[in-house]
Amino acid sequence: MTNQTTGLGASPERPIAKVAPATLPQNSEISERDFGRMARIVNRAVGIELEQSKRVMIQARLRQRLAQLNIGSFDDYLSFVSGPSGGEELAIMVAALTTGTTRFFREKHHFDHMTLEALPPLVSRARKGGRVRIWSAGCSRGHEAYSVGLTVLSQMSDANEFDVRILATDINVNNLRQAHAGEFRDDEFSPVVAESLENWFERDSAQDVAESWIAGKELRELMTFLPLNLVGEWPMTGKFDIIFCRNVLMYFSVDFQQLTVERLADALAPSGYLYLGHSEHLREQIAGLQTVRNCQSTYRCKDRWR
Repeated sequence: MTNQTTGLGASPERPIAKVAPATLPQNSEISERDFGRMARIVNRAVGIELEQSKRVMIQARLRQRLAQLNIGSFDDYLSFVSGPSGGEELAIMVAALTTGTTRFFREKHHFDHMTLEALPPLVSRARKGGRVRIWSAGCSRGHEAYSVGLTVLSQMSDANEFDVRILATDINVNNLRQAHAGEFRDDEFSPVVAESLENWFERDSAQDVAESWIAGKELRELMTFLPLNLVGEWPMTGKFDIIFCRNVLMYFSVDFQQLTVERLADALAPSGYLYLGHSEHLREQIAGLQTVRNCQSTYRCKDRWR
């Protein structure tokens, strides 16, 4: 059954079925023809453009999956993925191709700007009974979303008692399961100040050795993790005061980048902020967005100036 939100047949609450491992297929190199076919399938499904330079990496990531399914070639694998029963396998393939770099407080200047400029009026509004919504679009394994949550709690320690919520979405359901679990190793917390770690995370008692932390109740209650395909429908109806969509658009075609930013601009509340990745500069001016000059790759809804 196809998942309505992703359009890719999987959700973090329903694990994808695993197949017993088998012998690695002998003829498992991906040909130029098969790579082009895969690129078209992925682009049509999720908007991502696969570069030829990533061909060896993609082959390495998927060879074990071919073995698990006892499929002897990429040609046969792609026929299965694009067939009537390939919806869940398409989700697995996309997950294998969209595992990237992530860490806490990546591109810290955005969190500094959020603290100094974006959050103060939102905190004031929330304390007066108003609604505050923040979206981490392309949250990966959760580092960005929890960084947003820690930033909110640093300015409003009782935020979970008010109408303040953070939506975190990603197309990679494996990443979302990790994000939803909220478990991180000691060595992932270097950018997180000790006070925040002690206040908002707990030692993971399920581990045999004390080398991991789990998000605490106050932090977790701010979060909602959902699968979302940016190419498809966005089920959210309300506007967002802050949107993070960083290091996601760079995988898309220029046309789809433009379209997605236009949709993100439409999803912003008046005077809301949009944070993009450092390499994701807008090639054309987007109606409704104003560049924030004192913070790289930061934009604000122009409703303020109308």
